[in-house]
Amino acid sequence: MSSTTSSSRRPFLFSNFWGDWVLHVAIWSLLLLICGYPGWDWLYFSGGDGSLWIAVLYGFFFNALLFYGNAFFLYPRFYHRRRQLFWILSISWLLICQGGEVLIDGAFGSFLIRAPKLSAALSLAVGAFWLTLLINSIFWGLGIAYHLPLELIRKKREHRSLLQEKLEAELAFLRAQINPHSLFNGINSIYHLIDQQPEQAKQTLLQLSELLRYQLYECRKEYIDLDKELLNLQNYISLEEIRKGENAVIRTAFPFSKEKFELAPLLLIPFIENAFKHLSHFPNQKENTIDLSLNVKNERLSLHLANTFQEKSQDTDTLDGGIGLENVRRRLNLIYGKQHLLKIHKQDGQFKVQLEIPLKRVT
Repeated sequence: MSSTTSSSRRPFLFSNFWGDWVLHVAIWSLLLLICGYPGWDWLYFSGGDGSLWIAVLYGFFFNALLFYGNAFFLYPRFYHRRRQLFWILSISWLLICQGGEVLIDGAFGSFLIRAPKLSAALSLAVGAFWLTLLINSIFWGLGIAYHLPLELIRKKREHRSLLQEKLEAELAFLRAQINPHSLFNGINSIYHLIDQQPEQAKQTLLQLSELLRYQLYECRKEYIDLDKELLNLQNYISLEEIRKGENAVIRTAFPFSKEKFELAPLLLIPFIENAFKHLSHFPNQKENTIDLSLNVKNERLSLHLANTFQEKSQDTDTLDGGIGLENVRRRLNLIYGKQHLLKIHKQDGQFKVQLEIPLKRVT
């Protein structure tokens, strides 16, 4: 934890150390060129005879002390831990630099430029006190404000880290929920096939193995190949078709694309699992239907799913809920935010799902 806090307060805007200093040098160089313009005058320093550069250089020296003193020393060491002490030290540092600049104004005026006496030069410098204080206060404030974007970057990194941890926890929970259900259904299907259709039992066992291997090992990545996700769906549907036998009509349409896409894993299967779980069981096979259609267009995946259910024999309040679907809703919001579309509703004895999510193109 300590290493994370230390790195988050490192006063650099870019991850590359030299990138920050190139930016700093470029900004200071530009300010020097502007302030050293031959047409400017400051007190007894003139741009015409080049003496203005003396004032510019020592003025920027104090400006730099104020800026970097706050940005690189006082703020990172005291602001978050001892804020009252930070303000005392920071304001004191401003007054010290301000006083030092006024004295140097007077000294240069007396010994190097035109003022015959130190008192006369100091009088001129004190006359410009408020303007000097304003300039120094700007750089003093910039030293503090320098950390505002850093705080935003730090909070964004922390948010991303927490988001990633939550996504991993959600995915682990979803795998834990799906695996036992798929396993038990698959084992039951294979058990009934062993004596009657041993070859099909072997094929079903292979599909079950592929299904569990995918869910346990392959989908641990943040994004998975779309073709692998669709193959996992097909394996699951094949197992359920065997289990349902001739009691239902299942129609599927899967997309075909030469382009490679990726998506977050295990987002689609809970909807399909829910369709089989709540599928009606009317005596007439044609009245028990599942229609699944997936389509890829404009780098978006569309899923349309509808299954029949029985109003009287089912607790219809649970059809569009349950832990699995709530889990998927949370993951969709975390991963895709407003970029996804999810509609779940009941209509004409059917439970319907419409899902659209953006795909990640693989280059």
